[in-house]
Amino acid sequence: MERAPRAAGPLAASTHQVAAREQFDYWHSLLIRFYADVDASARSAPTSGYTGSLRRTHFGGCAIDEVAADPIRVHRSPSAVRRNPGDFYELAVLREGATLLMQNGRVATQTRPGDFLLFDTALPYIFEFEGSTRQTLFQIPRELVDSEFPDARHVTAVTVSADRGIARVASHMLLSLSQNDEDRSDQASFSAAASTLTLAVTALRERTGRGHETHPMEALLAEAREYMTRNMADPEAVAPHRVAAAVNVSERYLFKIFQQVGATPQGWLRGIRLDRARRMLEEPGRRRSVHQVAAAVGFSSPAHFSRAFSSRFGFSPSEARERADHAGGGRGRAVVPRPGRPHGLGRHATALTVPSSSRTLSGIRPARRALI
Repeated sequence: MERAPRAAGPLAASTHQVAAREQFDYWHSLLIRFYADVDASARSAPTSGYTGSLRRTHFGGCAIDEVAADPIRVHRSPSAVRRNPGDFYELAVLREGATLLMQNGRVATQTRPGDFLLFDTALPYIFEFEGSTRQTLFQIPRELVDSEFPDARHVTAVTVSADRGIARVASHMLLSLSQNDEDRSDQASFSAAASTLTLAVTALRERTGRGHETHPMEALLAEAREYMTRNMADPEAVAPHRVAAAVNVSERYLFKIFQQVGATPQGWLRGIRLDRARRMLEEPGRRRSVHQVAAAVGFSSPAHFSRAFSSRFGFSPSEARERADHAGGGRGRAVVPRPGRPHGLGRHATALTVPSSSRTLSGIRPARRALI
């Protein structure tokens, strides 16, 4: 019988770990490490110091981050999307402060605790913390959102106020999930996460009045993505001509469909494969060989897989697996990009501390006001 994975404490990081002149660069490197290839700018001079903290747990296939930070402007450009297509949606729930999000020609603001919104890391965006702000961010694998809501890109940058009805229930459930003190990947956690996501999506549909209608090209994109994700372990099945045949379009039209997200079919799938591989390698309590993971996500050559993985994340598959080993024992250090990578880590940022107890988070800035 397969042994259930052991619970692991959350990952935690804070700019208090480094000197004031290096704090903003360190925070920027964390944004790249945990989210996506982004540019960032602060209101005050970076050398005067910057306060930011992050605490991550995993629950039901999603990463849940508690983020507190000084004012910042984060920009994910079209060129960054082309270099590193995003594999996630981010669902942001406000706890304190105010934010502004721009994506798909829309502008959304969060001003009241419990407000939530969705954005797509596969598309350009600008996200601002307009003051010292606390947020709960849910990093949700794309396939989970696309299967429930194929036209989700039409409701990004739309604020849902948690003042009544389904939205209020959804917001409360999202925040309740974030209070989990340990990583969980059991069936109950996946069911709870799926139910909460369904509520949040329902609130978004109600807010926008979109219902379940889908543009034909959006539906084809979702169908192609679902097929490629389901068959990623079989290189022949996900060849462009096979994908096109599976969704009943020409190969040329398939490439046109993927232009919507600024990628080619194979470029998008490469990102999906690597992100899936990283989740497999970092799963607490599960030790898989690099060769096993490479094959599971469709790489025939472990050497090619290792090069692609290192290029995307800044650390090797073996280092990712070591991180999971440490987390499974409730000790050790999380991996950050190696020195020399263009992440602005500086000499102090050799690791993110994984506390020995999930309830003891040294260096994390305490919240000034509680939401609930």
